[in-house]
Amino acid sequence: MIDNGHLDLAARPAENGLAFQIKEGTSQNYAWHEPGTVVLHVKPAAKRKIEEGYAFLGEPGDPVWLLPMRQVDGLVWPGWSTEEFTTADVRGDVSFRLDSVQGPGSVAVFSTGATGGVSVGLDSRDGLPDELHHSAHAHSHWNWTFTAEGVYRTTFTVGATLADGRTVSDTETLAWVVGNGTDPSTVVPGDDAEPTPAPTSPEPSATVPTPSVSDTPPPSASPPSSAAPPGPTEDAGPVPVPEASHPATTGRGAGPANTSGSGGGSAPAGGLAATGSGAAVVAGGALAALIAGSGAFIAARRRRTAR
Repeated sequence: MIDNGHLDLAARPAENGLAFQIKEGTSQNYAWHEPGTVVLHVKPAAKRKIEEGYAFLGEPGDPVWLLPMRQVDGLVWPGWSTEEFTTADVRGDVSFRLDSVQGPGSVAVFSTGATGGVSVGLDSRDGLPDELHHSAHAHSHWNWTFTAEGVYRTTFTVGATLADGRTVSDTETLAWVVGNGTDPSTVVPGDDAEPTPAPTSPEPSATVPTPSVSDTPPPSASPPSSAAPPGPTEDAGPVPVPEASHPATTGRGAGPANTSGSGGGSAPAGGLAATGSGAAVVAGGALAALIAGSGAFIAARRRRTAR
């Protein structure tokens, strides 16, 4: 069970062409896991409230469990990685396709730009499959949200066309436990079906801010600064809100920005301003994505009709 720190949903070369695995740790100290052998725990501290402007997540005021694009100490920080492939290994991008979601709510993956613009990469609420394209030899982080407590099983197909023309892919199911309604140690990893218990006592929520949404892709991005303000706090005092100093990359709306190096360490939590004990407001404009690698990242949400 993984409930804290950096990890990536990663594509890496394998004997049959490509393997989808979980890379846990930093660029210097990490371990590889099969997706079907781990359970990811989204702790109660991730709970927020939806504000106006996030209609794709649900109704304003409804709860949502948010894993931000920027690292929050105490929460799991999932990203995407194609760093094991060089740009010469593949033709075009590597695709991360969300085929199905089993669970009590919906799952969305989206990025927030410097001006608050939103680019939705994956969203189970309006139908699946959804596909996110990622350049080779690169790394990125997006916001992940879950709309209810319980056990989720997300099935991904990761695919690419190799330099020799072969089309390769790997399909795996990753289990998540959201909130404290279920003991993560009792959840079987992978695609084993399990009932999802009802949530326990309600928990305090914070608020997801109102973004500006744009359908016009902006130009390419420059690496963001490495400033690392503190993460969320239960104290009533203010938490500094960092300023995003670089534009977002291409995609539907504002995509993630480029940076160097894999995750890990004390990356910022995105801007959080405390509004009382156990509550905070997420500053959308301060949530900047992180990407490592020499290749440019392209965020494209593409839906394939199921056959």
